[in-house]
Amino acid sequence: MKKIPEGYFEPAEKQGKVVGFEYDTFHYAGARNPLRKKASVYLPYGYDQNDKNKKYNVFYYFHGYGGNSRYLLGKEGAYTAAKNMIDHMIQNGELEPIIIVTPTLNPDDRIMSFRQTINEVDYLTSDFCGDLMPAVESAFHTWLETPDREGLIASREHRGVGGFSLGGVMSWYVFVLELALVKYYLPMSGDCWNQEIHGGLVCPVETSITVSIGVSQYEGCTPDDYKIEFYTGSEDVVQKDCRQQYEQMIKNYPELFNDKNCHFDVLEGAVHDGRAEKVYLYNGLQKFFK
Repeated sequence: MKKIPEGYFEPAEKQGKVVGFEYDTFHYAGARNPLRKKASVYLPYGYDQNDKNKKYNVFYYFHGYGGNSRYLLGKEGAYTAAKNMIDHMIQNGELEPIIIVTPTLNPDDRIMSFRQTINEVDYLTSDFCGDLMPAVESAFHTWLETPDREGLIASREHRGVGGFSLGGVMSWYVFVLELALVKYYLPMSGDCWNQEIHGGLVCPVETSITVSIGVSQYEGCTPDDYKIEFYTGSEDVVQKDCRQQYEQMIKNYPELFNDKNCHFDVLEGAVHDGRAEKVYLYNGLQKFFK
């Protein structure tokens, strides 16, 4: 993986901005009561809400356990190193201007127990795909023409999803359940838990089957219709989980996953922390929307 250039964690000359966003959904993991949830939205330098001719790709980023919707980007007056890095990437031509949306895994954007958060993740795809995506992409200048499933399918090539740790787990949920809506995936130090918690570790063969089912459910899907950048660190506590899942995917389904659409990389010496996370994000974003 490429190193993040020196100075990228400092404010860039051309800075994007982060705005708060709220949308209506339901508590799918509970009694399905109506819920007003929060997200943060990064708008690149030069974004003009009055310019309806310019359209932007959208990348959704899920935080890990203990995070919230402001974890990755911060907020006005208190931006993060990752937000500054994205500004520099766009300013220096490493990344096309893009909208980045950071949802929350939790109902009220506050930390819950690990078990409660896992339960939320089990049901979050309905919230994410059915409520957040059409709401946020209708509010900003994206490639979504109509805020319905047909519109989401038609614009899938302009949409990516990723996350670190439990956010990486969430990325696999979207791949398995809603591949028809999203083309690009960046799971970082997080394996697929659709089959079982820590599926890549405890049942890698069965987990590879589950991931393959995600492809088969998307009618007419070919290996060119999705791209996965799957990263972890050599000293990461979930390195084995991720590696075993990837190896079984490639071994058992070479017709679905190959070195062109599913790239696995291990950052030497990296542990399960925010420093590695930013390296993964820096490298992964440059591989999408080509």
